[in-house]
Amino acid sequence: MVRKEVEEKSSLNNIGGWLTFFIITLVVISPLINIGNIFAEGISAYDIVFILGEISLFIVSGIFLWNKKPYAVKFTKIVLFTLGIELIIYSIISSDYTFLRGVPYCVIWILYLYNSERVNQVYGKLKESQSGFNIWSIMAIIYSFVQPVFGAVFAITSFVYMSKNKKTKGLVLSIIALIISLILFIAIFLYGALYGTAVGGYAPESIKTSCNDFCYSVNGATSFIVEYSSSEAGYVCNCMGNYDNIVDKKVFKDTSSSSLTGNVIGNSERYNFFPSIFNSKLRIKKYPIRTP
Repeated sequence: MVRKEVEEKSSLNNIGGWLTFFIITLVVISPLINIGNIFAEGISAYDIVFILGEISLFIVSGIFLWNKKPYAVKFTKIVLFTLGIELIIYSIISSDYTFLRGVPYCVIWILYLYNSERVNQVYGKLKESQSGFNIWSIMAIIYSFVQPVFGAVFAITSFVYMSKNKKTKGLVLSIIALIISLILFIAIFLYGALYGTAVGGYAPESIKTSCNDFCYSVNGATSFIVEYSSSEAGYVCNCMGNYDNIVDKKVFKDTSSSSLTGNVIGNSERYNFFPSIFNSKLRIKKYPIRTP
């Protein structure tokens, strides 16, 4: 009996079971799901960098866990917690609660990391280095450029860690990372807010009515989103299906006249698995289709 208990405890000292599955979701499954965002219509070069940065957070978390780094669990908890809060905030701002689909993933695995006996056995006794540059300052400076929210969180984590471990280095890096993160966060957020206000984040009622009437006749459409497109010089009416996919769209030109003209511009697909708060269309809202 005692021998069996010892063997069971010994097996928990190695990576396996649900921990292995979790690492696979971080390194393989989540990145594959997120990669769909890169193929979204109208995505900018910065958005691509931003998405790749988000994907790298999952992969780095998985690599840290697999290699039994002493900071692996803490790093992964920070990534999941920050991403979960980010998704909730974005859902509130955009009034599109389909973005909350990613929150259960974060909550479930955070609870697992806190309560798993295997996680405690594998990583519980590992200690971070008490000298040299701490990992948090390095992560902070890297992600301050591509994921400002995470850059700021890692910088703050670095400050807390250095306050407890005086021999570690990274104060200057952390300060620079925090400044860069805040500047980029404010700049991108203000750009999104101003962009939405200046060019039609709030679409005129006449545009929304015309979009509703158009989508009402589209097979499979259950709701619609109106976006302003500077390249089209008008409002893009996106007819959305049950799975948040665009089943059809039409452009209504921005004109002061009461008559609206438009051209059907084809079908496309939108990927909203792990959206970012840094989006130039922060004021987009989804409307249910009403009977004209």
